[in-house]
Amino acid sequence: MTIRRAVAALAVCAAALLGWSAPATARGADTAPPTCSSEPKSVTPVEIGYNGLWTYTYTLSWCVEAGSIVWVLPDVSHVEHSTACAWAGRMEESVTRGTESWVAFDMSEYTCVRGDGGVQGVNPWVVVTVHPNGTYEVSHGVED
Repeated sequence: MTIRRAVAALAVCAAALLGWSAPATARGADTAPPTCSSEPKSVTPVEIGYNGLWTYTYTLSWCVEAGSIVWVLPDVSHVEHSTACAWAGRMEESVTRGTESWVAFDMSEYTCVRGDGGVQGVNPWVVVTVHPNGTYEVSHGVED
């Protein structure tokens, strides 16, 4: 067995094992969301898929009190549809508090076995800008 085939075989095995793990979230399943004196607002879940290999879903809730955003709560989940890709985790996340709007960013990563046996990282990303009036803008994509 060549080294390239050995590395590819190990990557596929790792992908299979990691593919069976529970979906990742930004907070623990038993953790209650922060309190909010009004009904928290939420974005429509942003779902990104990649060649039928995986699905990444990003949601964001935020609380407005006295006309100002007081917190945001991101949540990331993932599903692997093939053993060719494995969830590597959330690589970068941030929340920028503005005087009016807040901006949340997440970039995650999957490792996928290419057709030639090599391994590459594939990164879904989302940027959400939320406003106190309940409106929001979303941009997203995949870097591979």
